[in-house]
Amino acid sequence: MVDDLDKAKAWYAKVFESKPYYDTAYYVGFNIGGYELGLHPKEGVAGTDNGNVLTHWGVDNISEVYNRLLEAGAITHEAPNNV
Repeated sequence: MVDDLDKAKAWYAKVFESKPYYDTAYYVGFNIGGYELGLHPKEGVAGTDNGNVLTHWGVDNISEVYNRLLEAGAITHEAPNNV
C-alpha cells in the first residue's frame, strides 16, 4: 500500500528501470525479473498502517543495489542480508 500511487509508480519505475505492465487508479503492476510487484493506493483500505511488509529480491551485488535504492530515496529499516 502506498500513500501516493503516482509517486510510488514513478519511483519504482526509476529504480527497477521498468515500466508497469498494468496501470490503473487502484493497482499498478510491475514484472521485476519474473516476480510481481504490486502497488495499491493506501487511501480507503482498512488495516494498512501496520508496516508489516517483507520483500526478498535476488540480486547479483546486494551492496550495489542497496546503495542505488538509497540514492533514489529509499529509507533503511534494516540492512540487507543474504538469505
